[in-house]
Amino acid sequence: MRNQAQFHPVKFLQGILRELEDMGAHIYQHTKYIGYERDGDRLTLNTDTQFQVICDDMILATLFPAEDPESFYSKTMKPSTTHLTAFAQLDRNLKGMYISNDRPELSFRSAYYEGEPVLIIGGQSHPTGDNASTAERYESIKERVEKEFGLTEMLDYWSAHGYLTPDSRAFIGKLHEGTHSIYVMTGFNEWGMTTGIVGAELITDLIMGEENPYQPLYDPNRSLPKQQGHEKKSTPTILDEAAELKEGQAKKFEVDGKPAGMYKDANGEVHFMNLACTHLGCEVKWNDGDHTWDCPCHGSIFDGKGEVISGPAKEPLKRVNPF
Repeated sequence: MRNQAQFHPVKFLQGILRELEDMGAHIYQHTKYIGYERDGDRLTLNTDTQFQVICDDMILATLFPAEDPESFYSKTMKPSTTHLTAFAQLDRNLKGMYISNDRPELSFRSAYYEGEPVLIIGGQSHPTGDNASTAERYESIKERVEKEFGLTEMLDYWSAHGYLTPDSRAFIGKLHEGTHSIYVMTGFNEWGMTTGIVGAELITDLIMGEENPYQPLYDPNRSLPKQQGHEKKSTPTILDEAAELKEGQAKKFEVDGKPAGMYKDANGEVHFMNLACTHLGCEVKWNDGDHTWDCPCHGSIFDGKGEVISGPAKEPLKRVNPF
């Protein structure tokens, strides 16, 4: 595609932050939203600190909405994981952004790291926590990159997490039918950069009372196609001695008939936890490529010890005593 715009995401966000500072906006990091209270047209937002935020309007632009009336978003969206890699690039003339038209789909874009060209390649998208080997998925990408581009030096790898909607359109607008002054942006279907900008303009118009032609297209309360519920896959019970685990490994077992997990950290300490996600109770699955526990229902991610990396879960996995 000619004349395409290619953004460096971090530099792009830094530019937005500078603009916000010039406008007098305030940004508070490491401040977790807990809930809200309404007093007439005013909202009081409670945080995990001693401070509150008083405002007229609230926008939930988190990966998964921190508020989920009637569990609409939990029931409607499906969590998805995509795996990305970065390779040292030999051809400095290879520039742009591309998506393959074959399957499994592969996307790649050029970038620079410390002044040297790199190729960022992603693919192997799948339902989060589908119990397949993430390590094998990274290896599959690596083999294909070597075959297609002749690149063998993989500099880094990571996973991206998102949400899919039934009609492949994001949910942008009022959080829930009948709810005023609370807005949501979620379910970007792996198109975060472009959809995020569209969402910002759309919600701005909604707050200012202006018409926007995209409002019905992204309205969370629009008519949606029917979808099948999440399939829950059973997995064989594995109960091995904790001493057999290698550092960074995890396994599933049972405690009183309930799924539990064990994980050995870098110091050799073994952690035991209940595998019920603290969001709505779905069983989390071990991701052997990223060393995380992933929720297949709503996309919460926990580290090996069970601490929350990303929501919607707010609490760590509960500890269990298997002895």
